[in-house]
Amino acid sequence: MKLTLLCTVRTLLVIVFASAFILPPKSSGQSPDVTQLVPAQISFATEFVQHLSNAGLTVQRVSLSKYNGGFFGPTKAARIKTDKGVFEVVFFDKLDDLEAIQLKEEESSNPNYHRYRITLANTTHTMEGRYPVYFTQYQNKLIITYDRQFSETLTLLFARLDK
Repeated sequence: MKLTLLCTVRTLLVIVFASAFILPPKSSGQSPDVTQLVPAQISFATEFVQHLSNAGLTVQRVSLSKYNGGFFGPTKAARIKTDKGVFEVVFFDKLDDLEAIQLKEEESSNPNYHRYRITLANTTHTMEGRYPVYFTQYQNKLIITYDRQFSETLTLLFARLDK
C-alpha cells in the first residue's frame, strides 16, 4: 500500500513537473496566425496546426509527410516541426478507421533495432528501423514521433487541450 501511494505521488510529481517545465504555457492572448506555414496541398492540416499554436507550441514548419501515400490508409498526412520536436500526423475521416488499426512492436534480439507490425483491415505492413517509434491517438489523428520525451510532451499537451 505504501509503495503504491509512493508511486502515485511520484507519478503526480512527474506530471506536475512536466506540465510546468516541458509543456508550453497555455496561450493567454492571441496566438500567431500559422496558416501561412501550411502548404495548399495539405490545407486539411491548417486547423490542427493553429490548434497547436493556440496551445502554446511554436510551429516552425509544416510539410508533406512520408505517410501521405496511404501507408495507414488515408492519404492525408503532414510533418510538423515545432520548437519542442518534429512529428508526423495522419488524419482519418472516420474515427472507426483509426481505432481499427492494430500497432504492435515485435520482439528483437537486437535492442537497437525496432520492428512494428501494422494491421489495417485485411493487410499487414511492417515498419522497422534503428529508432523506436511512438504512436499516439488524438481525436481522429494518429501522431507518430521518434522521441520518447517529445511523445510524452504531446500526450500531456493533448490531455490539457481536451479539458
